[in-house]
Amino acid sequence: MRILASLFHPSGSWLFSGSERRFCALTEKWHASGHEIWALEPRPFAADSMVAGYQPVPVSVRGSNLGSQLFSWYLGAVSEGIATARRVGVDLIYATNNNVFNLLVAGALARRLSLPCIVVVHHLRWVTYDEDAVARPTGRYAPLAFLNALAREGMPGGGAIGRVAGAQLESQLLPTFDGFLTVSDAVRGQLVGWLPEEHVFTVGNGLHAPPRSESNVGERRKAGLYVGRLDEGKGTLDLIRVWEEVLRLSPDARLDIVGDGSLRKRLEERASRPDLVNRVRFRGFLPETDLRDLRHTSRLFLTLSRTEGFGIALAEALADGLPVVAWDIPPLREIWGKCGAVSLCPTGDIEAVRKAVVDVLEAPLERWELLSYEASRYVQRFSWDEVAAKELRILGELVGRR
Repeated sequence: MRILASLFHPSGSWLFSGSERRFCALTEKWHASGHEIWALEPRPFAADSMVAGYQPVPVSVRGSNLGSQLFSWYLGAVSEGIATARRVGVDLIYATNNNVFNLLVAGALARRLSLPCIVVVHHLRWVTYDEDAVARPTGRYAPLAFLNALAREGMPGGGAIGRVAGAQLESQLLPTFDGFLTVSDAVRGQLVGWLPEEHVFTVGNGLHAPPRSESNVGERRKAGLYVGRLDEGKGTLDLIRVWEEVLRLSPDARLDIVGDGSLRKRLEERASRPDLVNRVRFRGFLPETDLRDLRHTSRLFLTLSRTEGFGIALAEALADGLPVVAWDIPPLREIWGKCGAVSLCPTGDIEAVRKAVVDVLEAPLERWELLSYEASRYVQRFSWDEVAAKELRILGELVGRR
């Protein structure tokens, strides 16, 4: 099979995205079994930093804002995609995630080339598992509810309107695809309410589990770690609120925040309060080696994201032996609810999170090592070999129907 993928990622932030990591891992397996994959992609290429089995097709992206970058990306990617498809002959168009950049390009190529197209839906950005979601059908887009959720996250007005418009376009583009791959049953359930159920498949994610760190709790700082985008839905303001409460009981605790995004300035202002100075540190984006060093010297991983479909950063933390504290949202409950090293707290309950965090930070050596062992043991069930084989069968069936 020959696959042409749309692999857009914003400059500077792609390294911590689960969609790029997933695509690299799968294409490594697919290429090894004789399949050929090309990916339309801006620089830097994911394949330059991770083991992968695809051939990058460079696309230049220009512009000072997302609108101009989207226009530049669309024109360049469609042009390069058509030229590549005609040169090598492809069987399928593949969108690596469900953002507007990839949906627009993949959909346009499928129409122009009369090819089937499939999209990986990691999560729906407008599903935030908050109290407003109870009153509307699961997964359906509600612009006003999404706008209210963005306001609660502290998103500035202009940025919020842009996000709402982008989500509106995503919700209109998704039904034009021929197939949908999800990483959890929870996300699949959000799609089958408004997309053809027989075209939506749960495939899951795998994990490259590293050798377990031998450092024990006595060698680790009393520190928590967050890795991810500092954007809406990721619960980063909640991180600061929680750490304020943690410091009341554990005054020498530290929180390292790795990543960047639209809310970073507001977060830094919040963390500049006297009681948080030198207690919350913003690391920006880090090379993988530096990130692993942080995981090996921290005592827990903390994520309060409400827009996860699987939780790649969470999984990588577990693989390195870090206990995890997170909100109890349906995808995380489905995938990590039975892991003894993961504490899932009622969504919005800051006190419950504070208690769970302090419980891990102050855990005796023997108990922390048991949690660490359970963390690294649990993730061994996630195999890229199984995910790659399952997804490839679905792709083959989709091509065969055309």
